[in-house]
Amino acid sequence: MARFYTKSWFPYILPFLLCFALAQTANYLPKWALHISSAKILIGGGLIWAWRHKFSDDLSAQLTKKQILLSILFGMLGFTLWFTSQHFKLISIPPSNMPAQWPIALQVVVTTVLIAGSTVIMPIISELFWRSFILRYLIVQDFKSIPLGEFQLFSFLGVIFLAAIPSEYVVAVAAVCAIQNILIIWQKNLRCCIVASVVTNILLALYLLSNNYQLM
Repeated sequence: MARFYTKSWFPYILPFLLCFALAQTANYLPKWALHISSAKILIGGGLIWAWRHKFSDDLSAQLTKKQILLSILFGMLGFTLWFTSQHFKLISIPPSNMPAQWPIALQVVVTTVLIAGSTVIMPIISELFWRSFILRYLIVQDFKSIPLGEFQLFSFLGVIFLAAIPSEYVVAVAAVCAIQNILIIWQKNLRCCIVASVVTNILLALYLLSNNYQLM
């Protein structure tokens, strides 16, 4: 019997679960939240880079000009859903937790790491986990035997439920997850979802910074 770490799903699960566990740990250790969040980005990024060959099939499809534009529009829609959820107080984003006593240089470095993580590394980790793995795994356990973007209602709703329920931002996460599911089912290209997620997170990071909210 093959060891669990040799299974095809392992590189999809471990980076995401480690990042999720570290994010939850940061919530319970607010004094160490920025340290833990920075470690989360570095560890997640390192694992994705180490296993990059495992995801070559998922990322092999090139983006057309139409898909790039569509992905940007979906990303802008994703940010709009976050903004609307915050505006109508459906979610509550905490204020910035950057210590004022830290040197400016250190604040800039940590902020840069967190933004790079949220706008580059986490979109890749999240889309590989939710849209490539879970969305297909809920249809059939041999998830690589079916193409990206295969539609099944149970799988579609299951991903939204699993993504939103553990989150502090249930409404926003559920709404963005739904449009990301639609995008992968429509375009069958994981790069579309990654680009959309990158756009959403860039706009969200700028919004959080400009309003002195905590970076995610």
